[in-house]
Amino acid sequence: MKALSDHVAACVERVLRTVPASAREDVYIVSAWLGEDLTVSIGWNTSRHVRARRPFDSRFAWGVLEWSRWEFECPTACVVCDRLADPLGFALCGRWLASVEPGDERTAFRSLIDGVVQEMHRDGRIAAALGHSVALIVEGELQTCSA
Repeated sequence: MKALSDHVAACVERVLRTVPASAREDVYIVSAWLGEDLTVSIGWNTSRHVRARRPFDSRFAWGVLEWSRWEFECPTACVVCDRLADPLGFALCGRWLASVEPGDERTAFRSLIDGVVQEMHRDGRIAAALGHSVALIVEGELQTCSA
């Protein structure tokens, strides 16, 4: 359903456009994490945040801080399709679910989110919203975003 894809993309753009100016050029990754309830949390991290945490917390290797959502500077800037935080997205997701094979909802939702962020990367919307290109992860997996 195009309406849900457009809504998710608009939410991602809004998150990126609201990254504080002091952090904007240091953002190196944008993440999308799926909730059990067919929501998606959009967040971002900066290399400065990773560097600041690393010397003080020897429990974490560089890669853990770099990829762990809960170690991000902003792990949940927006929760898309949440009943309370995003009622429009919630309604659009409900309509979209009518077109999804029962039992395949989570896989189909993951595919929709993957497609949205990859398309946004390829067509330049992420770079335009943030001011530069960044890596993208969905559910902890780096997305292939070549043109």
